[in-house]
Amino acid sequence: MDMVTASQVSHALGVSLPTAHKLLDKVGVPRVSRGHTRTAPAKVVPFLIGVRGATPRTTLRPTEQRILAVLVREPSGLPSARAIAVRASISPTTAARGVRSLVAAGLVRESEPRSVRRRITVHNKHLWPASLHAAVTDTLLPPVQMRRGPLPPHLHELVADFDVTRLDVRAHAVDVARVLLRSLDEVAWAWVVANLPSDVVADATPARGENAPSRQFIGRWLRGQQAMRARYG
Repeated sequence: MDMVTASQVSHALGVSLPTAHKLLDKVGVPRVSRGHTRTAPAKVVPFLIGVRGATPRTTLRPTEQRILAVLVREPSGLPSARAIAVRASISPTTAARGVRSLVAAGLVRESEPRSVRRRITVHNKHLWPASLHAAVTDTLLPPVQMRRGPLPPHLHELVADFDVTRLDVRAHAVDVARVLLRSLDEVAWAWVVANLPSDVVADATPARGENAPSRQFIGRWLRGQQAMRARYG
């Protein structure tokens, strides 16, 4: 069986070594005595990346790099640090602090910060160092987390072809999931995986060549589900 060290896990995910050890604790990899190298099955790495994402190391803080990765994927920007926080899987406070730091560094721009038309976007991307371009492009964002519940009102416009007042999500699960997973809204994807059975999610996954980011998101989530079932039954 191919094995990796805790240090290699740390490097693959772009996290500190103590964080890598905590993640290995969570997936049941036993600790070793002082002076011995802790190892884990190599398949742990793609599983953890699917759950947590991966942030190649740069001079930026990992959370700031996640913010840039979110904004690069949103050409028209996002309206708030809270919206960024949802997509980057960080706290709103951390997102707000990161945005301020990136604005000060000239990497992010806020338009009309006190207006309802506020947008936070990347700035002067063409002037970024090639190493930063590569790192942000290679950053894998973790799946957006969303609690179980009814279809949120802001997603209703995505299912405009259905009569939302009479929509029974359970009865039309595959159709609803298919529409949401073909959208560009990561929160819609997160609602699907939080609220619908995995077999429905698999059936509704976009075909090859359709919405590649959504396919990648669902692929990572399904692999994570399979790994959890294999480990815990």
